[in-house]
Amino acid sequence: MVNLLRRSIPPAALAQLGAEAVWLLVAVLLARWLDGEPTAAITVNLGPALVFAITMVAFIGAFGLYRRDRKFVFGAYIGRLMLAMLIGAPVAYTAATILPGGGDFQQMFGEILILACAGLIIVRRVVVSPLVRTLLPHRVLVLGTGAEARVVETS
Repeated sequence: MVNLLRRSIPPAALAQLGAEAVWLLVAVLLARWLDGEPTAAITVNLGPALVFAITMVAFIGAFGLYRRDRKFVFGAYIGRLMLAMLIGAPVAYTAATILPGGGDFQQMFGEILILACAGLIIVRRVVVSPLVRTLLPHRVLVLGTGAEARVVETS
């Protein structure tokens, strides 16, 4: 556990946050690259990409998607993710106006949102879920030594 602002943060939550933040950065740079200017992708759009990633991670966290004490079914996760994107996107769009490269960022904003949403769903399914299963295995306290206790031990 990592302690931050007097709160314990599980390693799995940090891993999910990190993986999603990296993807959000990559989504902005990938959209720029797909627009046909790969050399300008990093230098021009790094500021708006950082603002977008930080804003989206903050809103995703505000909607409780980094909490480990709640398990969301896939549909509930998608709903909360879309709501976080719906509310966070205008904030990131507005913040990009004051940054260098913000105009280009705003022109590609639709592409960025599509890449970000699709990528976050894939990152959650392919990277985070298996990682959480290995970092946070289910722990069971078995009281007794009978046949049923042995079955729990071996499974």
